[in-house]
Amino acid sequence: MAIGAEITSCSVPEFMQIKGKAVFVDARPSVEQNTGALDLPCTVNVQNSLIAPNTIEEIRQKLKGTEIRRIVVTASTPEKATEVAERIREQLSVAIPLKISVLDGSVDKLKLRGAQMKPRFELTGSNNAEQQTVN
Repeated sequence: MAIGAEITSCSVPEFMQIKGKAVFVDARPSVEQNTGALDLPCTVNVQNSLIAPNTIEEIRQKLKGTEIRRIVVTASTPEKATEVAERIREQLSVAIPLKISVLDGSVDKLKLRGAQMKPRFELTGSNNAEQQTVN
C-alpha cells in the first residue's frame, strides 16, 4: 500500500476537465488492516488543475483498504471545490458526507505551490469506517 506517495502527472481527456488546483486525501488503514501503523496522509497533486479518470483510479489504488477521513480540495471558489469533491466521492463510491468549509491559508504540510492565494475546502468523512473503506 503506497500511502504517502504522490501522483505528479496524468493525461487528461478534455471532456473530464474540472477546475480544482489540487486534492489532498487524508486516509488511514481500515479497522481490518490496522497494524498499528502511523496515520499517514496520501497527497494527490493534479497537474493542470484537472481531475482525470486515471487519477481517480490511482487514488483508488493508493487508498485500497484504507478509511478515508477527509478530502481537501484547493480551488478558486466553493462551487469548483464542491464539483471536484463530488466527482471524487462519486468515482470512489464511498459514503463521505459533503461538508465544505473554508480552511486557513496554511499549506505547509501539503507543500502546494500557489495554494496560499486560494481558499481550501474540506470534505469531511463520517465515523462509519465500513461505508468509507475503499474496496
